[in-house]
Amino acid sequence: MALLNLVLSFSLALGVAGATASSAQADYREDRKAFVTNVLETDPGDHAPTVSALKSVIEDGWNLHPAMENSALVGYLAQQSTGSAAPNGYTVVWFKRLADDSFAMKGYDGLSLIEAAKKVEAGLDKTGLFIHAEFADQMYGDTAEGVAEPSATFTEMSNGLAVSDPFQAVAGDLPPELMALVVEMGAQGATGLSAAAVDATNPCNPNTKLDDTLNSLISQVEGIVASEGQNAPSPSVNAIFGCCWPTTTVTTFSTPSGPWTSTNPTGAVCNYSRPTTVWTITSSVALNCTTTSTSVATGAGTQTGSCPGNPSGNCPVNPPAGCP
Repeated sequence: MALLNLVLSFSLALGVAGATASSAQADYREDRKAFVTNVLETDPGDHAPTVSALKSVIEDGWNLHPAMENSALVGYLAQQSTGSAAPNGYTVVWFKRLADDSFAMKGYDGLSLIEAAKKVEAGLDKTGLFIHAEFADQMYGDTAEGVAEPSATFTEMSNGLAVSDPFQAVAGDLPPELMALVVEMGAQGATGLSAAAVDATNPCNPNTKLDDTLNSLISQVEGIVASEGQNAPSPSVNAIFGCCWPTTTVTTFSTPSGPWTSTNPTGAVCNYSRPTTVWTITSSVALNCTTTSTSVATGAGTQTGSCPGNPSGNCPVNPPAGCP
């Protein structure tokens, strides 16, 4: 009861506090637009990977877009896909993978997923992290835009809330239901994720529900990329002893199903597209860690790529070897 009274008293402060005004991101490089425009000429192959449109959907109503360095997961850029947005919180969150396979959480106070991805790369001083993501064409293609939200920044989070939030003093003691309530009331958190970040109600598992969910996807995502989409999970993994958070995740990705063909006969940049098959992996984990997974083809799509134009200005119907 005392904790509830404290939570209610903090709500008065939230009505006044509001979101902290964003400062300009000093780390964002001025030459970012030049990189996006020229990267097709310097390394076009990076932008037509065999595995494309890769994302995972978790139960808390968020899409996880993996950031990959070669076949190693660097982190997830998450975007809320269902439910009401936190009135004073975040709809885009960055989860950086740490050495022990836990994740540091930061909320993005802008709205653009593409802009957030650019700033993740700038902050890590790395490029091409999202070439497998479903927004890769928007981020790296020849029509990619420069800075859209110059003042939007990432804010460090702990126990599901911004470190500067008035509720931070008690966030670690809040049960998930109460955390969901304070985020709905105006705390700087993320709908669904904040509650999962403090959900430690599984008595035999030391991890929170969010940590366990993020960690459980690492091997699957890395396996898909490393095997170029050929690493479909086995139908089931039986476990005699174990204690996991029961959860279901859905991961989708695309692989090529046909050759590249030209979409423009002339130009300084030659654009191509090829058909793809969309695959869906549904994985369910039981309390005893028994995992049941199915992988099925669920549709068709299109992948695009580009190559530098030749001196004549003509684009061949079929792209040169190794491009895009």
